[in-house]
Amino acid sequence: MSDNAYGITSVLRRWGALDQAAAIEGCAQHLLAWWDEQLYREVTTEEAIEISGFSRSGLERLRECGKLTKAGDAGEPRYIPVELPRKARRLPPKTPNGEPDLAAEVLPFRRTCQRAERSTQARNPHDLQKEAKTSG
Repeated sequence: MSDNAYGITSVLRRWGALDQAAAIEGCAQHLLAWWDEQLYREVTTEEAIEISGFSRSGLERLRECGKLTKAGDAGEPRYIPVELPRKARRLPPKTPNGEPDLAAEVLPFRRTCQRAERSTQARNPHDLQKEAKTSG
């Protein structure tokens, strides 16, 4: 159980809340057991690719050179999530004031759309007629 849970349960016991302290201890033990199960269970190659960001061949190379446990069999290798290396993820773009540019994350095609919009505006027949009148 975590130090924080021990601290909370000891305070509850001092104040006579024995049932609440026991409930928190039970929840903490259940959560730790679940967490260990998630970290040490065997996952498929597809799950390992998603977790790590490495390609299938990259994971196979790490497995063959002994950096990853050889779980499963040769035809269907399995991986242990806690052992998987993680590729660095791309940092989100920032606004001029240094905050994350959430719009750029949500709308990654924003610039493409803006370019398409500008080119459509340039081809607008109304605009072309204006240009013809002013140049003629």
